[in-house]
Amino acid sequence: MGIRHLQGLAQLKRPARIFVIDPSRSSLKKAQAFFETLRNRRGHRVEFLQRLEDAPFHFDVTIVSTTARVRHSVIEQLLHQKRVRFLILEKFLFQKRDHFSSIGRLLEKENVPAWVNCPLRTMPFFKYLKEKIQGKGTLNFCVSGSNIGMATNSIHHLDVAAYLIDRYEWRLDGSMLDKEIQESKRNGFIEFTGTLSGGSTAGDHVRLTSYRTGQTPLRIQICTPKLRCLIDLNAKKAWLSEEGTQWVWTETEFSIPLQSERTHLVTEQILVEGFSDLPTYADSCRVHLPLLQAFLSHLRTVQGGDETCPIT
Repeated sequence: MGIRHLQGLAQLKRPARIFVIDPSRSSLKKAQAFFETLRNRRGHRVEFLQRLEDAPFHFDVTIVSTTARVRHSVIEQLLHQKRVRFLILEKFLFQKRDHFSSIGRLLEKENVPAWVNCPLRTMPFFKYLKEKIQGKGTLNFCVSGSNIGMATNSIHHLDVAAYLIDRYEWRLDGSMLDKEIQESKRNGFIEFTGTLSGGSTAGDHVRLTSYRTGQTPLRIQICTPKLRCLIDLNAKKAWLSEEGTQWVWTETEFSIPLQSERTHLVTEQILVEGFSDLPTYADSCRVHLPLLQAFLSHLRTVQGGDETCPIT
């Protein structure tokens, strides 16, 4: 993911000094070799460093694209050593509940605006859908597919559900998750399959299902009393019907841009406006925490354990 962010930053329109920092020499060499293959590098100056101490004191925009296991300590080290104007954080944010509040306090103390990279809400389709849904009843939001990467990707779906209705207080139930915990494709982390369900205090409902076997395509169903929407991510299509048009279905193209196609746009918006369409750190915490709690409760039920959830 860090390389994809670098690929995106290479498309910045304004000249930039870009610092890629990673303690792994092999990772840095891989990133440097990749950057040198890019055709359009726009004359940016890029330095590849193993130590944060060797970087300048001031950063305009910093992207923390680490695993969740070390993100808390990396942010602490960054903000204690450097002056950061704006911060973009990858998700899943943290593996422990208390890390959310401690980083929140640190961001407030250092006066650093921060956003979390849950980009579905920035897409024109979901902005359009939000206008259609606002104030028109409760939301039913369902996601299903085979091996959809629930531990990694559930936060994306919950974030866009919260965005559509501007309600962030969710209660989530992980009792229907499968008892067998899977190993993640990322070494040292885990994945979940089964069903996660829940709702808001206003009566909205959310249901996410990851089938352990098969090749069921990833689909999202969004319903309110006056609107129905079906998104097939594999087919890159979406269908919409509304009460006002006698529930006639209309079809539209739907695709999610690659991270390498988004990072420069997010960065430029922040530099120009001091704002991002991504969820703020505070709003994202409100969605992250009930999800983390559901995963932790399930882990304690099936295998015991402490207060750390090894997801990323």
